[in-house]
Amino acid sequence: MKNFAAVGVLAAILLAIYLPNVGDSFVMWDLDAYRSVLESTTYFQTTWGLLTDFSGKVVSGYYAPLGSISLMMDGWIAGGHGPSPRTTLLVNIFLHFVNGLLVFVLINTLGEGVGVAWLAALIFLIHPLQVSSVLWFAQRKGLLATAFYLAAYLTYFKHRKTESPANYALSVALFGAGLLSKPTVVVFPVVLLATEMFLPTGAGNARGTGGSMQASRPLRKILLRLVPFFVISIVFAAVTVRTEAAADAADSLLQQRLLAAAAALWFYVGKVLFPVGLDPIYPRWNVDWTSVWWWLPLAGLLAAAVLIVWFRAALGGRSLWGAVNFVVPLLPMLGITRFSYMDLSYVADHFVYLAMMGAAYCMAVGITALRTHRSPPLRHGIAAAAAAYATFLGVQAHLQGRIWHDSVTFWTRNLQSNPDSWRAHTFLGHALLAAGRSDDAAARFRTALELRRSEPRVETGDAIVQANRFRSGLASAYYNLGNALLTGGRAAEAIQQLREAVRLNPGFGKAYGSLGTALLSLGDFESAEQHLAKAVEIDPANLQALCGLAMVLTEMGRPAAAVDLLSRELERSPRSVPMLNNLALAYLRLGRVLEAIAILQRAAVVAPHDPGTQQNLRLALEQARNAESKDGPTAIPTPKGGP
Repeated sequence: MKNFAAVGVLAAILLAIYLPNVGDSFVMWDLDAYRSVLESTTYFQTTWGLLTDFSGKVVSGYYAPLGSISLMMDGWIAGGHGPSPRTTLLVNIFLHFVNGLLVFVLINTLGEGVGVAWLAALIFLIHPLQVSSVLWFAQRKGLLATAFYLAAYLTYFKHRKTESPANYALSVALFGAGLLSKPTVVVFPVVLLATEMFLPTGAGNARGTGGSMQASRPLRKILLRLVPFFVISIVFAAVTVRTEAAADAADSLLQQRLLAAAAALWFYVGKVLFPVGLDPIYPRWNVDWTSVWWWLPLAGLLAAAVLIVWFRAALGGRSLWGAVNFVVPLLPMLGITRFSYMDLSYVADHFVYLAMMGAAYCMAVGITALRTHRSPPLRHGIAAAAAAYATFLGVQAHLQGRIWHDSVTFWTRNLQSNPDSWRAHTFLGHALLAAGRSDDAAARFRTALELRRSEPRVETGDAIVQANRFRSGLASAYYNLGNALLTGGRAAEAIQQLREAVRLNPGFGKAYGSLGTALLSLGDFESAEQHLAKAVEIDPANLQALCGLAMVLTEMGRPAAAVDLLSRELERSPRSVPMLNNLALAYLRLGRVLEAIAILQRAAVVAPHDPGTQQNLRLALEQARNAESKDGPTAIPTPKGGP
């Protein structure tokens, strides 16, 4: 009964921190990469595509299909009407709570009392470093992977105790599911090996006893038991290395990466103990391996390792186990092996999510040890300090959650610490554009363009490849600025920027599409047709270009060609409301009113509240009534189309 009450308190505290965020929108960070998953309604087809996608075509990045599948299912849970930020957040909160319970059970299984296990679970659940993993939709993969990881841990402990083959098989299967959710749990076999070393079955596991360090089972048997875990881990590591893009700007020298990794580890220790100054994206460090200061973190780590080895008997097996469960899960994210996030920063809060279990355990043990064998007044003082610290963590987590309220708030906050980051300016520009603030967006995109122009060139790798990447990035900056200007009704200015985008990147289909749309708005139909056709040639699925080209054909007196174009494309995208509306426009220009009405009725079923569709349908019905009575005007009203 006491355990149920303890769990209830954890749930109440967690909800108090995160429920204020229910109703927030998705932050525009990785949103485009996951859009095909979040908006999917073809569940079986998308699931199969994710399971067989080893090259990152469905969702860019490393192979993590289960995380993406779970995001897709949020839409199904919400009623199958597309992305549901509310549902996604509630599921994330639930998974985070489940992970906290698993931490509680796992630590209690070690032989720790309910008090230590509860305190560790509390720290795990409310620590501000966990906020990004809960509130950032893209980190569903981390929450899900941690759930499988901790469940695999528990079933492995059960197998060690009972020698049950079923528990062993279940542990292997859960580990595989964790890897399919997020491959950073690849370190699990290393953690299991440390568990066998520091917490051998049948030996004394109490803290402070050196005898617990000696394995109670033959080393050969232990290693054989871990072989399947290591084999699976190596396979997934190879797949991840092949699919995860290496950072463009990451330091090329090994000594630079080692120094950055050492600094990152100390950074995480500091943020775990004193979580202040947390940032969605931390500024990227400029690592100088010739500076003595950059060697100090590495020297400190070596000194700490020597001290741990020297005092290992006094520390005891379970304390060392906790330290291992903090350090080892961080190893894939320390930057020794380069990966794409290193272009943004060497550190991130969400990298600590899994490692927080080990940190929370060590903190809970430390707080409990301080209260042991103390006088009552001192024990009460320590308890009050611990309560104040827990309150501090909860308040910091709540304040951190406010940053994730919406995209504009998020990226505005990030620019406070990253004022010279072209990425932050770009993301804020997109957020402002989505909020209807096109002039403010254009200002941000203009700043991002200037920063990209002056960005230091990477001197590593193939010079031609690096030059092409630089030109492509600059083209994207011109495109963003041109698109914002076009949205704000400044088509003439937009054309200048978009022409520069296609000059730098002749294969930039979206830029051709926006350029054609801008030319169309100025009445230059021939140039618009040329650029829109080019956009469709590069990317036949470019909806903006397809609808724009159909409008051009219709305006140039070739509505039959527009009908042919859109009819073919609608076979692949039968629920595209913009294409349905533009097809209806072309039918009306041909005088085929009844067919236009049928098409608009289809669009109204797909999007019953779309104002453009409703207006077009009213105009088409009016056209039909006028034609039937022969009393109305003969001119065809121009419905609201648009690319």
